[in-house]
Amino acid sequence: MYRKLEPKLLTILREGYTKNMFRGDLLCGLTVGIVALPLEIAARITASKEQTQGSGGLSQCAEASREKSIQGLSKMATDFFELTTDPLDIGEIARRVVPPECGATVTLDGYVRQFTKGRETQHLFYEAYEPMAIKEMEKLIKASKEQFEISHTGIVHRLGRLEIGETSVVISVAAPHRKAAFAACEWLIRELKRTVPIWKKEVYADGEVWVEGDL
Repeated sequence: MYRKLEPKLLTILREGYTKNMFRGDLLCGLTVGIVALPLEIAARITASKEQTQGSGGLSQCAEASREKSIQGLSKMATDFFELTTDPLDIGEIARRVVPPECGATVTLDGYVRQFTKGRETQHLFYEAYEPMAIKEMEKLIKASKEQFEISHTGIVHRLGRLEIGETSVVISVAAPHRKAAFAACEWLIRELKRTVPIWKKEVYADGEVWVEGDL
């Protein structure tokens, strides 16, 4: 399933974007995008610089404002791995992985597609062995940092019933350069399907089937 997809590459230039910006149809099962630095952070830094033009440097007030902005951004940029029954907010999850030392955050949005192997899906149901799943997700993040030049990673997987088009998993990877972030994101989704104890039930009009290791 995964290698047949054609991910859509998008550059997100501002916060508050909607899921409709990502998805052209429901035949696919995921979208990949690059998330840029928050505009409000850049605006604050730019404003600080403009206030001190011709002074030869930043004033103490401007410097303090700049440091506060960067510190606030750094606090958001920490690794996380979660399971939830609540709907996933792709933008909120992606913005949690935006460290100032990086140049890109690659975010994968895995969602429920309408057709699987020619059969029409009505809805999905996800279950997990939660204690082990959390441990395995943590291991994946640690392993990804050993293999790729990345800074921070977040993985959030939804459990329970999901309707067509709803997001089941979000993986966000921040790196100084986008190539490493893309490679790590692809590796993480593949290993998550292979190693993390999460099971999916496909519900069709004429029956249902449990599937392991497939998003």
